Amino acid sequence: AGNSMVLRAREAFAAYTLSIVEGSAGIVPKLTLPEIDGTWMLRAVAIAPEEAHGFHSPADVGATLRATLPQGYGFVALGGYNGEGYQHRELNRGKNGEVAASIHPVPRGALAPLAVFASYELGSTGTGLARADRATGALLWQGKLLRAGVAVTHAWGLADDGSRRALLLDAFIRAEPVSDLLLGARGAHFVRDARTSGDALTTVDLAVGYRLARPLEVFVAGTRSQPSSRAEDSVPGSRYWEARLVSRVVF
Repeated sequence: AGNSMVLRAREAFAAYTLSIVEGSAGIVPKLTLPEIDGTWMLRAVAIAPEEAHGFHSPADVGATLRATLPQGYGFVALGGYNGEGYQHRELNRGKNGEVAASIHPVPRGALAPLAVFASYELGSTGTGLARADRATGALLWQGKLLRAGVAVTHAWGLADDGSRRALLLDAFIRAEPVSDLLLGARGAHFVRDARTSGDALTTVDLAVGYRLARPLEVFVAGTRSQPSSRAEDSVPGSRYWEARLVSRVVF
């Protein structure tokens, strides 16, 4: 479009903390996807299905307020955004609002890693202000050597179609059974449009990795994508096997 260079920033924000409340403004991390990705901790191996299928974006232009609950009980937060995510231009005048809470019911002892997460986003996309509301609930285990979760997201409106109803079931696990050996598995079932039967896509991701040195991790990963016949007709090429080698540097 006549631009010599386009710079896209994933996050660029300023934050200030006052007591238990932190406020952020700019291109800020949103509230839902960072909590799920932060539990999975293998984004380099496989993008979260919540992002891949357009349910959530990891960041957006806007502001957030987060209150950390005392004694490790979790957090509650709210955010306001332009909408469309950090990857796209804002195409409508509507703004998106999001509320979220992550609660650790037993913040001490063996059950301390257990978290219950819930969020709701009220929003719109596109020039037609198409409805884009999402409700997400998740049960998470955020341990050091074992991290896992089960999440359900219901969308009212998807891909600029405000009348569309979509559902996503997501389950994942990341484990370090012995020092420096990393194992990951993730499965997702995406109901593309609940108004019609048999329109779904199932994906499975598997990964085996090794931490060669403290900053460097290397993974062998594979993905199986299995659409229903209706979904395959709508999205040609969605039935496939994929293998890849991934390296990740963690400072």
